[in-house]
Amino acid sequence: MRVWLQCFTIGLLFMISPPTFGQDVRSHRVLFLGNSVFYYGGGLYQSFEGFCQADGLDYQAVSQLLQPDNPHGIEFLDFGRIPLNLPEIAANDQIHSLIRSSRFDYVILEARRLGYLLPAWVELPDNFGQHIPYEQNVAALGKIHRTIVESGAQTVLYMHPYSHRLPDLKHPVAQIYERLRTDLENMEINGERHNVTLVPASLLWLDALNRYKLEDWYAGGSHGTALARYASGCMLFTYLTDKDPRKNDFRELPLFWQISSQKPSDYVSEEDAKWIKDQVWLYYSTRPHGHHGEEGEESGTELALSETYDEVRNGARLILAYDAKSNSFNGTVENTTDKTLKQVRVEVHLSNGKELGPTTPGDLKPGQRRDVKLRATSKDFDGWTAHPEVGSGEHGHDEGHGEHDR
Repeated sequence: MRVWLQCFTIGLLFMISPPTFGQDVRSHRVLFLGNSVFYYGGGLYQSFEGFCQADGLDYQAVSQLLQPDNPHGIEFLDFGRIPLNLPEIAANDQIHSLIRSSRFDYVILEARRLGYLLPAWVELPDNFGQHIPYEQNVAALGKIHRTIVESGAQTVLYMHPYSHRLPDLKHPVAQIYERLRTDLENMEINGERHNVTLVPASLLWLDALNRYKLEDWYAGGSHGTALARYASGCMLFTYLTDKDPRKNDFRELPLFWQISSQKPSDYVSEEDAKWIKDQVWLYYSTRPHGHHGEEGEESGTELALSETYDEVRNGARLILAYDAKSNSFNGTVENTTDKTLKQVRVEVHLSNGKELGPTTPGDLKPGQRRDVKLRATSKDFDGWTAHPEVGSGEHGHDEGHGEHDR
């Protein structure tokens, strides 16, 4: 009788509070550290948050501005706007203090006007910014990157679309951004190197001008229309969450700040949404993988359920295979170096968009091997990718949250 009563009680609890298997219930804080490129009109983060919510994810887009009205605003500078160039940003102690104290998961930076990045001999209009030597820019960015990494967050470089004028300069500037990303990833911070996410919004906007009229995409010299801001939000969603936007049905356009939230929403046409999502996924699935690329970071290439993953990343060798009987991924992760690897954990990404893991982080001594088991809660997938993570990174704020798929 007592056993039956216990079973009945447990069953009743599950009915009242069903388990959240297969859901990502963690909250992620994303700081948009920039001026009008992020905040003009209705900003980028209305669409970014909309894509996340449509996928069942909780990503909070945090602004340094309280006005216009922003539920996640933080007014930490008296003048509201942050400095325009990277050396001035890096020299501002208030910015570093905010990053250190606010437990962000991602900090999004943009390197501003083209003139700050291009060589001095390139002739530009006066309002494009004056030349700053590359060494000064990368040193300033490195200082910010160190603060971000030591806070437990990840650095994201947003490739500023800037003006529609001088389109031939967009690709040279993109190469400079790629160089900045590479140099940041080659920095050792407390004995480790760290990934930097590069979001090529400038190239997406350049593509858009081959499809849309200028006035359909640009609002003024360097700002975007609601359609362009929707596209940038889609791209940020994809690069930060590793989710395929083509499987996301979010199509709501961002509202201008001055428009009442009671106004009925406008929507991107299905045709335009498809083009944007296809373009974003093309860039994401063919993106460079940084200093981990040759070591097996997850990519657009999926393994079949019959295949075995056997790769080394950051000194951690992961061997993993799928067992259909138990519907789980089983294997080992091993330290192949002569030093201790910190906070080693493993993730699996399924073809249905769900994520298993990460496993509980733990240190591995030289030569030490640990068993790995990640169990799926459904069988609606036919492919997978995996990777080990070492040190602080995407899940640096989570402590032993166990295994889940999302």
